[in-house]
Amino acid sequence: MMHARGHEVWHYGNEASDVPCTEHVTLIRREEIAAPEDFGPYDTESHLYKRFNVIAAYEISKRRTKHDFLIMFWPCHKAVVEALPDLVAVEAGIGYPGLMGAPFKIFESYAMLHAWLGMEGVRTANGNNWWYNQVIPNSFDPEDFPFWDKKNDYLLFMGQRVIGGEGKGIYVAADIAKFTGMKLVVAGPGEVAKGVKFPPGTEFTGRVGVKERGSLMAYARAVLCPSLFVEPFCGVSVEAMFCGTPVVCSDWGALTENVIHGVTGYRCRTMEEFVWAVRNADRIKPEKCRAWAVNNFSLHAAAEMYEEYFRSVMNVMNGEGWYAKHPERENLDFRGKYLPLL
Repeated sequence: MMHARGHEVWHYGNEASDVPCTEHVTLIRREEIAAPEDFGPYDTESHLYKRFNVIAAYEISKRRTKHDFLIMFWPCHKAVVEALPDLVAVEAGIGYPGLMGAPFKIFESYAMLHAWLGMEGVRTANGNNWWYNQVIPNSFDPEDFPFWDKKNDYLLFMGQRVIGGEGKGIYVAADIAKFTGMKLVVAGPGEVAKGVKFPPGTEFTGRVGVKERGSLMAYARAVLCPSLFVEPFCGVSVEAMFCGTPVVCSDWGALTENVIHGVTGYRCRTMEEFVWAVRNADRIKPEKCRAWAVNNFSLHAAAEMYEEYFRSVMNVMNGEGWYAKHPERENLDFRGKYLPLL
């Protein structure tokens, strides 16, 4: 996103990376990483993680200049931050427990930001330390998601079926299909979660690619996201809306920010509510789902927010700080949300 806006961007990653940037620096060879279907456990103490960080710190040190931004999207890179203390470390896309301790933080949602602040944030007036804890939602390329306003009679649950499947509410999705009598399509890797009883006719597609994902989402009557944990973001819900498909989901976490109840989907708390929502999904206008997603979760929308954030952080680094002036500003639209006409 930043490269397209005229910034110099160095990407440090594995050989399979395909990123628009000034220079891609390969740290890990293609044969050293597993295929997506064979991904291993998240283990920051593993040889591969440690090797990645050591090489990253070395390669970055060869190219760095004063006040370069060091942007990381996973807490396993804490060692890189510690090795390069003179760079402006930004931990972005935070949607997980266990932060790396970078001084500047970007969260996926306000739900995640507030979860991180916790009750201590309610008890204390500590806001002077929070000004640079920004919220920028995850972003997507609208071209990856086909729009279709004529829906078929099936429900879609998309997510891992073993690791994380239970937390994503797969057994709730199975019950919704059973009580509505509608066909359920389950897409995602792994074996069927133990103990989940699916109604007859349930279709399991396994892992799907970009085109298959788009077709499944675009033609579904609704995409089910009945998550049982506080969702930091839930990308599936936003992807569905890009396709013009309503989302039927839980009523907590980032879903309360990303799904407009009654406009782009329904948020529910009981099985009766889920059943009603599915049976009335045709009340949701596909074009409003698409407009909401494109205007708020596209690469273009996120890029403006990132650029504004980087500008404010640079004010800290150059000494002007929180009181820095910005006389050319015309609006604060980047912090708002586009709302489709109700």
